[in-house]
Amino acid sequence: MSPPQTHAARHDGLNAHLLDAVPPEALRLLDVGCGAGQLGAALKAQDGRRVVLGVEPDGPAAARAARVLDRVFAVD
Repeated sequence: MSPPQTHAARHDGLNAHLLDAVPPEALRLLDVGCGAGQLGAALKAQDGRRVVLGVEPDGPAAARAARVLDRVFAVD
């Protein structure tokens, strides 16, 4: 059994399977539960034309995501 993740680890990971599943032609994306924004940042790095909005209930994680996504809504 693996050790439990810390609060920060739950918000700072990148879901590579989800990154690979996003079609290349997707240019406007909504990331619900965006954590600190790693997935959205990676999607934007793949194609600079992408606009990524995030929704994240955790305030500190939402603040980190706001630095890398186009807009973040810190709501549940």
